[in-house]
Amino acid sequence: MKILAVHPSCLMYSKIYLRLEPLGLELVGAAAERAGHSVRLIDLQCESHRDFFGLVERWRPDVIASAAIILLMFPK
Repeated sequence: MKILAVHPSCLMYSKIYLRLEPLGLELVGAAAERAGHSVRLIDLQCESHRDFFGLVERWRPDVIASAAIILLMFPK
């Protein structure tokens, strides 16, 4: 099975201040590869949405997995 893991881009104002490595998707992707699946990861913090759609069209994955970035900010 071909699995495409997608790390979403940041919110509008956090793009300047915050970039996170897609560690969770990397771990899930490594486990899927050990189970015999073919995995690719695209990080939309570094690549464009055009790159994403091009990869989907060329590679034709069976599954597209995405991670959710949730940041909780509490006022003082």
